[in-house]
Amino acid sequence: MIFVGASDKIFAENEYMVADGSRVIGDKAVSVVNKYEREEFDSRAKNWIKPHSLSFHGWTTSFECRPNCDPRAVSEDSYAYLANGADGLP
Repeated sequence: MIFVGASDKIFAENEYMVADGSRVIGDKAVSVVNKYEREEFDSRAKNWIKPHSLSFHGWTTSFECRPNCDPRAVSEDSYAYLANGADGLP
């Protein structure tokens, strides 16, 4: 990828994966892996015996546009969390 000037996007984290079925199926298969799990977060709590003494929150997205931010500055295609998939993915 070549940028002329400056890129208009910066990723804090970006995972890229290619699922190549030819490595799993067929005469030249070298893998039995056919599942991909993007991310797993496990939080385990135990021995909390006092009511309301533990609080857990899942994903939190925080966005600010200030100071001097026009209320219309954020485009309509902006989102905090997007779950999207190909045909057949719920």
